[in-house]
Amino acid sequence: KVEQISAGHNTRWKDLCFKVPVANVFLERNKVLTNDKNTTFDRVDDLFISDDNVVPQNEKTEIDYDDAFLEYENESKNGSRYEKLLKILSPKVYCDFVETLNDRCFERSLLEIWKFDRRRIKRLTKDRIVQAINRIQNSPVYGYKTNYDNYMGSIIRNETGHVVSASTLNSVWFTQVNLENVSEVIGLTDEFVNKESLEWELKFVDIFLNASTENISAFGISARSFNDITKKSIFFDGIRLTGGFFIMCIYTVIMLGRLNCVEVRFFATIAGLFSILLGMVVSLGIISAMGLKYSPVFAMLPFLYLGIGIDDMFIIVQCWYNILEQNKKECSTDQSIKTLEEMMAETMKDAGVTITITSLTDIFAFGIGGITVSQVIYVAFMYIPSFKKIVT
Repeated sequence: KVEQISAGHNTRWKDLCFKVPVANVFLERNKVLTNDKNTTFDRVDDLFISDDNVVPQNEKTEIDYDDAFLEYENESKNGSRYEKLLKILSPKVYCDFVETLNDRCFERSLLEIWKFDRRRIKRLTKDRIVQAINRIQNSPVYGYKTNYDNYMGSIIRNETGHVVSASTLNSVWFTQVNLENVSEVIGLTDEFVNKESLEWELKFVDIFLNASTENISAFGISARSFNDITKKSIFFDGIRLTGGFFIMCIYTVIMLGRLNCVEVRFFATIAGLFSILLGMVVSLGIISAMGLKYSPVFAMLPFLYLGIGIDDMFIIVQCWYNILEQNKKECSTDQSIKTLEEMMAETMKDAGVTITITSLTDIFAFGIGGITVSQVIYVAFMYIPSFKKIVT
């Protein structure tokens, strides 16, 4: 049971879980059987467990099991009296009613079918498990309509479409953040978290990653997992990232100039790199002001900014060299020599067309990425085209 996990100052699952109201009236048929008046077994108990210490007076047959399942199945499809009652209640009456209910930690799993009862689960057979999965559609714990196929993977069905086996089981636990005691903000969407929740999630993941056996593989992931991975993969490589950035800068300085004292163009290259930095800062500020969130994964963005900016720098410099060579040929043929201002105008005229085309192409490509369902790609591709517009 997840309730046994504790972290920090003895913080348990019950202290952090998201609680939902639970009414005991959602199962109309969950009552003591008339022929079992001397026992405490209800119909659900009798379907899935027989206690050695408490034996029903009348042993149930397979027909009894089928009848009970059909009652649950019909109620799940047609709606119980409780569900019909909710449709006619006013919001005020409904809210007042909910406030009087007991609450329970919210967790979704196939084990809901057996009320998370270890004693019942240990006594199950494969046939009864398969039968329950295919018949039960309302959670016996919370009362909600539930498609338990969503909590299984690699499902195999028979010719009638019923589940006969599955190789993966998915369980989900929901935690609640105490907004009065927020310790930090993490994640791509700036999620509020408590220190206790982070410690508990770390312990939770650690337990599941070490819970695998010879026949069962267990995996655990929590809301903090993405943030932990990005920190390890990005911040721990900070030296390499910084070194790579400076190598690209040195390469740009060497390749944009000539290996002589006159055409080395060191300061011109530095000015170009500085303009890239200014464009990056302005774009981040504008997009952040629009409400898009920042994430540690954006530590790679300076390389993308540098690549896009350097591309335009090389285009302009190459156009300048082309105009310069053309001017030398005109000088040798006694034609009129262009002034420096005219050469610069010719350079920007030629380079402007190319830069405009590449800019529109980049903006269009990143715009497509901006409509992707992946949140990381979406936000990253929203930052980059804004930088492209500023630089150009």
